[in-house]
Amino acid sequence: TSCVFPSRHGVLNRASQGQQLASCARAERDALRHCPRLQRPVIDAIVADRTVFIERAKPDVEAPRPVRDIMDAGCERADAVAAATTHAVKDASGLGNI
Repeated sequence: TSCVFPSRHGVLNRASQGQQLASCARAERDALRHCPRLQRPVIDAIVADRTVFIERAKPDVEAPRPVRDIMDAGCERADAVAAATTHAVKDASGLGNI
């Protein structure tokens, strides 16, 4: 990854590359926290990603019944597996007829 603080690399030349990267990452996080000019690209990328997810979810929001049916079927399968597991554990522990 590129660093927005390449001038720091000369100061850190005695440290390992991992330490340099960690130091640069900390400095970039601190700068990002306080600099609106650096925040803008991050905000734009998040909004763009969010827009893609919203567009992909639109059919499911407009017609939620198929999603609900899938969720219900999954719950029924999970209940069946849980019941079978509980039965197997009770049998294995000698509590099968309780």
